[in-house]
Amino acid sequence: MQERWLFLLLAFLVLAACLHVDEKKALGTYVAQNYVNTIDTIYLEPAGVYQRRVYASDGELVLSMRSKWSLSGTREIAFDAFFLNLDRDLLKFPELTADTVGGMHSILESNGGSLEFCVGYLEGQNCYRKVP
Repeated sequence: MQERWLFLLLAFLVLAACLHVDEKKALGTYVAQNYVNTIDTIYLEPAGVYQRRVYASDGELVLSMRSKWSLSGTREIAFDAFFLNLDRDLLKFPELTADTVGGMHSILESNGGSLEFCVGYLEGQNCYRKVP
């Protein structure tokens, strides 16, 4: 019985260590996956600053912003100001890009060896994957 508990404790510690993401590992460019109407990039910079650019499908820049980001716990990423891009047609509805005052929290996860976070209403939707 003690061996089982020891094994479970060891497995938990190894798993917890693997799930930790530090700021240095999180830095870089993240691109929205499977978007049709927009091309959305988020660049996490050092010192808790991020840049974001959203382009319409024709390549026109429709949003450019800078704000703050942070990591808390082992994998939670928080954005102070965030545009929730649900891949809508921003040329047809440009007023949507004005909504950048709310924050966003998500979890950084490893998917296929790359870091990603999702911000949609449903699991696995509106995900941003780090590019190598």
